[in-house]
Amino acid sequence: MTREEIRARIVEIGIIPTVRVYSESEALFAAEAICGSGIPIVEVTMTIPGAVGVIGQLMRHRTDIIVGAGTISDVETPSEIMAAWKAGSDFVKVFPCAQVGGPEYIRALKAPFPQIPLIASGGVNQKNAADYIRAGAVALGIGQHLIHQNAIKKRQREWIHELARRYTSMVNEARSAEAT
Repeated sequence: MTREEIRARIVEIGIIPTVRVYSESEALFAAEAICGSGIPIVEVTMTIPGAVGVIGQLMRHRTDIIVGAGTISDVETPSEIMAAWKAGSDFVKVFPCAQVGGPEYIRALKAPFPQIPLIASGGVNQKNAADYIRAGAVALGIGQHLIHQNAIKKRQREWIHELARRYTSMVNEARSAEAT
């Protein structure tokens, strides 16, 4: 995929699952479960032991998914957002979004930065996911509320699939409401 195709696919799906677990095997399980749920995107945090190996393995064996490295540079202030955009970022991930104002912060940022695609991350859950989309986020970074630690420990793909279905539905419904 080209860079533009990847960007368009992320915007289309609207969810970037963040894999933050404690081992390579847990990371690979989580990535496979997410992809099996219909979300072909994973952000592998660099806090996972062997994260580079996990990314490499996914890139070699799962050409159908978009794999990214996470927790390298998240932004929260308007000056950081502008700096990231000017540096050539395709998206700017606002983290920790809930702690700096939630959906209202995204809405406030969209006023001076309507051209910058913002990803709300940090504290996104089932209660506020649609609010972030309606506020102007192009996508949601969702970690523990989508990839629950107990689902990983118990190897329960169905749990992750159900949460992925719910979040996908929330994103689509919020976008539909905005279009009308």
